[in-house]
Amino acid sequence: MINNQLFAFLKANMGLPLTPELAAGICLAADQIPALIPLEAIGKIQPKDCQDFTFSVESIEAVADEIKPLHRAH
Repeated sequence: MINNQLFAFLKANMGLPLTPELAAGICLAADQIPALIPLEAIGKIQPKDCQDFTFSVESIEAVADEIKPLHRAH
């Protein structure tokens, strides 16, 4: 399922600094398609090990301190 409105919005604003207004526009465009997985099912997803990595569901809030330095580096 492709969200053409979101792609068009992102393309039109490519390279611009992220402002509160731009972030709001992205959220509005992204909200035009339903979630692929029902919210209640997300909590039932079990971690999956693959070689040296473990993939699991995490909230952004839970890993915010880990993500901030990565964002600053880019």
